[in-house]
Amino acid sequence: EERARGTYILLFTSPVTPLALAIGKFLGVLGQLIIVTLCAAVYPVILMIVSEPEIVPTVVACGGFLLVALGFAAVGIFISCCTASQTIAAAVSLMILLVFYVIDAPADQFPGLIGRILAAAAPAFHAETLYR
Repeated sequence: EERARGTYILLFTSPVTPLALAIGKFLGVLGQLIIVTLCAAVYPVILMIVSEPEIVPTVVACGGFLLVALGFAAVGIFISCCTASQTIAAAVSLMILLVFYVIDAPADQFPGLIGRILAAAAPAFHAETLYR
């Protein structure tokens, strides 16, 4: 990708390590997700003006959304670092995240340890308590 854009030489002559590049990507995504979360938090603020909802569950739900989105972004960034094409990285990330999203559905069919492992691997299983 860097060769196609012509930034290949610039990238490798800069004094930045690959770890710093990956952390920079993650921090960029973090900033973007914070902005999205703050935009979504406008609605609970309006609700607080009109009525008196519980504040703690609302703040925890916004924080939970941010953490789940950061987890998904970390998977995408990891796959992006492992592949040469952004299209392949997007497709593989989508497939992996879809598998994780629906993996708790067959968990009820498997008794015992396998069912618990499948349920624990699903992000929705962990985020469910944050959204109540």
